[in-house]
Amino acid sequence: MESPMAFTGRICNNVDPLLMFSSFQTDSAYKYDNAQNDKAYDSLFSAAQKAITTEERIETLRKLSKYSIDQDFMVPLYEDVQYYYYNAATVSSFGNQTNAITLFLDEIVTK
Repeated sequence: MESPMAFTGRICNNVDPLLMFSSFQTDSAYKYDNAQNDKAYDSLFSAAQKAITTEERIETLRKLSKYSIDQDFMVPLYEDVQYYYYNAATVSSFGNQTNAITLFLDEIVTK
């Protein structure tokens, strides 16, 4: 590994939750029986994807989230573990990480 760090996770993104919702789209590479070919879902996803302002993004994501829960696409049960791989030759410490789902990059100490 040449870079100091690498991140991996299954269809999740702490910065933009739209990535998680993309797995329920009709043309998604991830196939879930309960969400494929749902034009209403696809329309809500498209609106969230096209949102320009932060306020628009938040509102469209809320609508998408509510629809996916109301239609039983997903039920939030737990957070999946995230794995962080790092190069010990370039990273000396992860610093004071105080949140279970957020990695604070400014706390990482490089050599």
